[in-house]
Amino acid sequence: MYKITVVITSYNLEKFISNTLDELYNQTFKDFNIVIIDDCSKDNTVKIANSYKSKFKNRLDIIKLEKNQGLPSKTRNYFLKNVKHNSEYLIFLDGDDSIEKNYLEELYNCAKKNNSDIVICSYDRVDEKNNKVLCEEMVGYPEEIKYEGEDVLCFINGSIWNKIFKSSFIKNIYLPEIKIGEDLCFQHFLYQKKPKINFINKILIHYLVHNNSVMSNTKINDIYDLANQMIVLKKNAKDDYDKDINGLLAFIHIGLSMTIRAYNNPNINNREHLKWTKKYFKDNYDFKHNKFLKLKNLRKHGVKGYALYACKILYKLNMFIIFLKLYGFMTRVLKKDFKF
Repeated sequence: MYKITVVITSYNLEKFISNTLDELYNQTFKDFNIVIIDDCSKDNTVKIANSYKSKFKNRLDIIKLEKNQGLPSKTRNYFLKNVKHNSEYLIFLDGDDSIEKNYLEELYNCAKKNNSDIVICSYDRVDEKNNKVLCEEMVGYPEEIKYEGEDVLCFINGSIWNKIFKSSFIKNIYLPEIKIGEDLCFQHFLYQKKPKINFINKILIHYLVHNNSVMSNTKINDIYDLANQMIVLKKNAKDDYDKDINGLLAFIHIGLSMTIRAYNNPNINNREHLKWTKKYFKDNYDFKHNKFLKLKNLRKHGVKGYALYACKILYKLNMFIIFLKLYGFMTRVLKKDFKF
């Protein structure tokens, strides 16, 4: 039995997989195994991974799926549904992630010390072209979430690679099989169980930003799929706290993140999409009475909070296109990357 199982999903990552496996091999923490789920790579990803088997001895298993799943969520669900393991904790990585030497040690020690269900660390976003750090994320968070009265859950990054999960806690919970936001929804299904969540305010993992970012090619149906999953989350809400959290979450991800992606896709009519978004909010959420969307609450988040409140007003006035143009200016001209 290993203390941690590291699950890696891969597809055509021959350029990156060696670095990921080298960094795992050099971890200060050694009591872990690796399971690679390869989604029918057409390059040398599997061949390269196989060359590491002798190095890791019995700690590396490679599963090459017979049929391409096409979605990371399906690949991760394959592991959750079909691969038996006895590890205390699970970590999910992408095959191109870069981690610090103490990544596993820090996450595991924090989880054991606090009997955590989930531990989350800080990370940065790095430009693949020049290794420039674009921004640092998940920095300055409280040691532990207290839930009632807090909206911290909505500001946790949606990806799962900077987190460790207690295996028993996530048992029989799977990722929605959608193209974008699947990690985010999976985690918020977990958050509705009120897990013990601790934070490590150290940058332990580096997210590589590629040229083929989904920011500019997100399709409208993928946005609709995420929006529908947000409604499922809302229906599963157990109390008013969950409902308000789900409302703020939908505003951030459907109202801001997805409209920015739509704005960056020349094939999407922005004004029509904004009309759809406003109607979606009107039909499904009560923003007027959501305590987490009131200025009194949002201002504690500083610039981000005031920006969110301004966006709420712009939606109400049918002027949200102003925010999109300003955001486009910041990213293209000022080279600023502002994340909510």
